[in-house]
Amino acid sequence: KCPCQTVFETADPFSDEIRLEGRNSTHWFQVTIMPLCNPDGTVSHVACGILDVTDRKRLQKRMENQILTQQRTSLVSQIALTVAHQLRNPLGVIIGFAELLNRGLPSEQINEVVDRILRNGLRCKEIVDDLLNFGQGLPLDRVPVDVCAVVRESVQPMLTSAQYGRVEWRLPTYPVWVECVPVQLAQMLISLIDN
Repeated sequence: KCPCQTVFETADPFSDEIRLEGRNSTHWFQVTIMPLCNPDGTVSHVACGILDVTDRKRLQKRMENQILTQQRTSLVSQIALTVAHQLRNPLGVIIGFAELLNRGLPSEQINEVVDRILRNGLRCKEIVDDLLNFGQGLPLDRVPVDVCAVVRESVQPMLTSAQYGRVEWRLPTYPVWVECVPVQLAQMLISLIDN
């Protein structure tokens, strides 16, 4: 329906942006139609105003693209910092124990050192797998989990006996439910203990 006809019928002003596609370009126009009323309140005429806003729309689109690029860059930087921080601790453990093995250890300590290297290597693999899943857009679902179960099943087994001994564990006997991504919660708790 013609906007002018609607303004005549309702006496309500009309304003909208209209896009016209040409062969080689697109143009945007701001169209405003105002009712002109008789003394009795009926609409006798309408006044139409058309303003070419193509340059403004192009500038707005350019600015939106720049903002999106900056946001993506910022997000990538934050992800890189988070992953680097998460990998630094287990890699430090792996390197440190590998150096101890290289220098030679008493045979009774070798199994524990190899176990620590394997656990921290698996932790690095989990971090990389999470990053790959994130990059592929696979969802990390938030689900209700028992924090105590996450600590017992995912955090405590990853700790060295020295780390485990330095933490005073005061876990309640009842479940403590939170909605989260369990792997991320476990990684965060391990990072806190490492630090």
